[in-house]
Amino acid sequence: MNFLELKEAILFKIRTNKIVRILVYPFINYRRISDKQKYKLTLDAMYIRTLKNTKKGKRCFIVGNGPSLTVEDLNKLKEEDTFAFNRIYYIFDKTEWRPTYYMCVDTGVLGMNLPEIEKLNLPNIILSNIARYSVKTQTENIHYLYDYSKFKINRWGFDPPYISEDVSEHFCFCFTVTFDAIQLAIYMGYSEIYLLGVDHNYSVKVNAKGRITRDGSIKDYFDGLEKTAITAMNYEATTAAFKEAKKYCDSHGIVIRNATRGGKLEVFTRTDFDTLF
Repeated sequence: MNFLELKEAILFKIRTNKIVRILVYPFINYRRISDKQKYKLTLDAMYIRTLKNTKKGKRCFIVGNGPSLTVEDLNKLKEEDTFAFNRIYYIFDKTEWRPTYYMCVDTGVLGMNLPEIEKLNLPNIILSNIARYSVKTQTENIHYLYDYSKFKINRWGFDPPYISEDVSEHFCFCFTVTFDAIQLAIYMGYSEIYLLGVDHNYSVKVNAKGRITRDGSIKDYFDGLEKTAITAMNYEATTAAFKEAKKYCDSHGIVIRNATRGGKLEVFTRTDFDTLF
């Protein structure tokens, strides 16, 4: 475990400590509501508003970091609009493909990888607002979103997820950046959304009660990307978020399909990735 992983592991224990969470509960909830009101007046909110309905009638691909993701498939996406996340840059040396929109909102990922992330030569880097004061170099390609959820004493508890119809005010947070990307894609007006490399299968899972299960036989990421020391996925919350995304898209005439090769995500209708080209 390197220094950044050790630091984030310690912070993770502090964040999940029940006594700490009880003590900070009223303050954090007040601050989140206050920050949400302030955010919509920022330049970053203005930037997001410039994206609204700019992609009507077009399609996009939301690229996860699952073990099914391959260089060959990414090369097919060179001319497509794509969203990708977190440590996807570990595959950049193998492909000319680059994401149109790069996003990272996870506190742990940002805590351990921010120096690398802020140096990425990508046109649109969208980070959680929590990273704003940690990024050393403010450049025109880096923007910030506001993820909102009520603070809970139970770290893994969650309210029913929803699609934020105005993400220039806030995104609905539900434990996965993929859900943020879906909300942004909807806001931008894409009529077809395809998921690739979203295997939704994790070696370490945590449920809404904080119970952790481990299965060492499961591979978490694509070849070349190793699991971090503190990775744990709130499986119930993310599944609920995906179900809400499907419900919203179905009721608004938006095609959302899972083009992942294999994996465990069965919320969305499956489609053969190769038939899309």
